[in-house]
Amino acid sequence: MHRNKRRSTNKISQIPITIEREQREEKTKIQVINYDEKTLDDKETYDINEALAYVNKSNMTWIRILGMHNVDIVEKIGDFFKLHPLLLDDISEIGQRPKIEEFGEYLLIVIRRLYYDKKDNELKDFQISVIVGDLFIITFQEQVDEIFDIILERIIKAKGKIRQTGSDYLVYRILDSIVDSYFVLLENLSKKIDLVEDLVIKEPSRENIQAIHTFKRDVLYLHKSIWPLREIVNSISRIELPYLKETNNIYFRDVQNHIIQIIDSIDIFREMLNGMFEIYLSSISNRLNQIMKILTIISTIFIPLSFIASLYGMNFRYMPELQSPIGYYIVVFVMIFIGLFMLIYFKKKDWF
Repeated sequence: MHRNKRRSTNKISQIPITIEREQREEKTKIQVINYDEKTLDDKETYDINEALAYVNKSNMTWIRILGMHNVDIVEKIGDFFKLHPLLLDDISEIGQRPKIEEFGEYLLIVIRRLYYDKKDNELKDFQISVIVGDLFIITFQEQVDEIFDIILERIIKAKGKIRQTGSDYLVYRILDSIVDSYFVLLENLSKKIDLVEDLVIKEPSRENIQAIHTFKRDVLYLHKSIWPLREIVNSISRIELPYLKETNNIYFRDVQNHIIQIIDSIDIFREMLNGMFEIYLSSISNRLNQIMKILTIISTIFIPLSFIASLYGMNFRYMPELQSPIGYYIVVFVMIFIGLFMLIYFKKKDWF
């Protein structure tokens, strides 16, 4: 599984904090969307100064930062909105556990975007940080992703009530889109687990047990990444800020119900994988028992035959049968008869 590794630092906890992050040459895409019930302005640029100049503080504003490798953008946004230095530091720390923190008039929500990469055939994730304030939301994404395209479409086409509401409803739509994407992920994971389960039952192999261990690791990471969302959504309903209206709590409860369903599904997957592991061990044990049974039957058949062969191989001078002209044929006939008799007997006993 791909993991975005968190940088290890030993920082002295004092303010101001300097954001230390590796600079890259890739350009960070910035999208600024100003809207209210009747008007809509949309601006895409790679210049943070141009983007901030486009912000209309009298309307609802959504600023999307696509790419988290440019430190200057984070610092300039912090200066423009007077954000706490600790909040900026949390945004820049990649690989954090999902959480929610209150910084005065602002909220910071950190969440993991989980998806299944079909090309690499593995579970991957990246961090999405959401700053929520009065009449503005800023989202920081590590990667360009289409997860919020449906929200953008609803804003542009004025569908639903999103153009008539503030930042609390938009953050609900953001959280709901991310949580809904988990259902798609679980559906794909369920199909793969079912496929491996069939293979384990039909023909257990080392590749199958490796796949089971991989899925167990993925499910464990899913649980660790999604479980904190319950507290995040629940905390939004308890935080008292002017722009978090109590009338919208019903939407956050709906998201929380979806999270509970996802966690229940993950728990079911864990039980299934544990059961598959036991099935694998049972299948291996049954195969070994079958092999041992066949070898035991073969050995049992050859025990009397070996006794007869060894008896007449002692080379005593005065053995009665040695002088008989048909003695050899009699011994061979007796050995064949014994072998066939034992095979028929074992077959009637259904031992093979």
